[in-house]
Amino acid sequence: MASVDIKTAHTPSQQWLMGYYAVLMLNTLALGIPYRYFGDTFLYLLPVVILLSFVIRYGKDQNSLVYTHCGYVIGTFFRGLLLALVTFALSVLFLLILLFSGNLDMEAFQPCLHDVGGLRPCVPIFIKSNEFALKTGTLIVVLPVIAYFLYRFLRGFMSCRDAQLPPTKLR
Repeated sequence: MASVDIKTAHTPSQQWLMGYYAVLMLNTLALGIPYRYFGDTFLYLLPVVILLSFVIRYGKDQNSLVYTHCGYVIGTFFRGLLLALVTFALSVLFLLILLFSGNLDMEAFQPCLHDVGGLRPCVPIFIKSNEFALKTGTLIVVLPVIAYFLYRFLRGFMSCRDAQLPPTKLR
């Protein structure tokens, strides 16, 4: 009978890193939960977890699995922020196109234009009358960033599972 060589034992560093990637992936998925306080909690937790990467890799050998994977997570975070900036600009462009083409309902602000109290009372009406456009603008920002984070964290998890250094290409 032929023996099958399956590597199932992982080093403590690999186990920790795979758990770290799992937490990052779950945190990223939780960002998409539409309940405000739940999603916000994970939004604020993500930078804390990323800062943990800086702390963990401090003093480690630059060629070690932990150091390189923590660097990979840090790079992913900052590239994700850059992607969020680009998608935010695209979302603003989308909303401006809707505004100047007359597809955003600005009538909600009419009652408040001459009011001393400002536009604040009219904002909920504006949001309700333009809900589809605003949700689409939000999805333009959020979906690519979440997809990018999940893709990168999954790639890091897979390379860690196989005891390999993380991929170095920008993708």
